Amino acid sequence: MVKNSTPAKLNVTPLSLDFGSLKGGDQKTLLLTVGNSGGQELIWAADKGEARWLTLDPDHGKIAAGTIPQSINMTVDTARLTTGQQSTAIKFSSSGGTVSVIVKLDVTAPPTPQTGITVTPAPTSTPTTTQRQISSTQTQLQTGNATGSGQTTATNAQGTLTFYNLRADYSFIVPAGTIWTGTDGIKVVNDARVCLDPLPVGGSTGGYQVPAHTLQTGTAANIAIGDVNMIWGDSPFASTSSCSSASTVHKNALYALNVPLSGTQQVRNNAAFTGGQDAQPYAFVQKSDIDGIATPLEKSTKQATIYDIQQQLQPNEHLVANPQCDPPNVSSDHNADDRVSQVTVTVTTTCKATAST
Repeated sequence: MVKNSTPAKLNVTPLSLDFGSLKGGDQKTLLLTVGNSGGQELIWAADKGEARWLTLDPDHGKIAAGTIPQSINMTVDTARLTTGQQSTAIKFSSSGGTVSVIVKLDVTAPPTPQTGITVTPAPTSTPTTTQRQISSTQTQLQTGNATGSGQTTATNAQGTLTFYNLRADYSFIVPAGTIWTGTDGIKVVNDARVCLDPLPVGGSTGGYQVPAHTLQTGTAANIAIGDVNMIWGDSPFASTSSCSSASTVHKNALYALNVPLSGTQQVRNNAAFTGGQDAQPYAFVQKSDIDGIATPLEKSTKQATIYDIQQQLQPNEHLVANPQCDPPNVSSDHNADDRVSQVTVTVTTTCKATAST
């Protein structure tokens, strides 16, 4: 990324603040803004000198390039001043230049109680004061990276094994959990017990299908059609009775014949196994990711609303008090623990103020 080489530049608005006529003991607050029109971060501080009757909130700060100006509350307290014209200069120093702001006001004496003869002054007209409500809603969003990291668990492949009885004079039982090794070394386990009735005389059987899974995990466990294709015999679990007519003892205890029965049974996978997945790394959203994006957005949206309210003031208006802001509304396109690489956070802030002539 190419950084902007333009130096920071200080902008202060307005350059003169006139608080008008205030009675001794009164306080009044006006707003000004400090901005940065340069290409690098601006670091600024305000020096009010010996003017202890004047406060600034805040009186220093940092403004990144390209962001909105910061709002400054300037308050005068006439309780520390004598009557008459008062003025001072506030010096704003920064990494992007120096600016002075002139502050003026006229302090009048507070009314003193009268004793004895009371003189009633002639009625005078009172200037008309009007007030109105000003509001502003600002929305900002930002996208950041999800910093959580994890890894998926490798999975077995799933499929079906088909068993065939190649003899017409015996039935056979294959216990659940029997392991069969394919031509590529992948071991497959039938998940259910299967009983093979004798082959019909002069006929054939479509086989007996049972669900099965691989012992190995990962994509290598997704075996192709016919990877398991075995003919075997000498099964101890054989009977001259069919599965349907075999006794309960035969079905559950598996009656054994001590006779060699070579090449009497076959097992084959007639379809490929699927679902085997390798372990994979993944990113996920953490709550700190959302909070880390939302916190600066909450501050910048509040500054943006206050700045917008100031821009809505007419030349003869001022704010009665500082703008009041609702709690920011924070939302994100993903929640914590969601498995994504990025998250976008949106913050909306609404502020209101009363303007008066």
